[in-house]
Amino acid sequence: MELDLDAVWTSDDIGTQTSAFFSLEIFQTFFKPYYQELIEHAHSLGMHFWLHTCGNVRSFIPDLIEIGLDVLHPIQKHTMDEKEIAEQFGDDICIWAGIDVQSVVPFGTPQEVREEVRAMINTYYRPQGRLILAAGNNMTVDTPLENLRALLEEAYTYGTKIVEERP
Repeated sequence: MELDLDAVWTSDDIGTQTSAFFSLEIFQTFFKPYYQELIEHAHSLGMHFWLHTCGNVRSFIPDLIEIGLDVLHPIQKHTMDEKEIAEQFGDDICIWAGIDVQSVVPFGTPQEVREEVRAMINTYYRPQGRLILAAGNNMTVDTPLENLRALLEEAYTYGTKIVEERP
């Protein structure tokens, strides 16, 4: 039975808060060929391939782009230089940007959440797209409702403003 799906999304955390779990050589030998096979198969079916991986995976991004990864989630807060990632790779891969769910959203003020949303949009926005703005990971049950409201409102209002100003 055909499901007419648009994408395959998988999770494979291969980074820590400070670095990758293993060397680039191990990635290229043991992971890259299998990701490539999966990505090529998804593409042959007319689907995108999306990968979630927490942590600092900076060293793997060029290889992931090379083999055709469509969406990378997230550029986890405080693990990589977001501006450098956006400038170097933002035109080559869709970044599912990760709003900080470890500190700002659960423990910040609504104003700090709004500032985080604006910073993410300012960092990753590209006129041609290639940005999905969402949480870096799951929201926890103790996240204040007013912070979630601020996140959604600011994403909509500021995001709309940026798109209209920078077509």
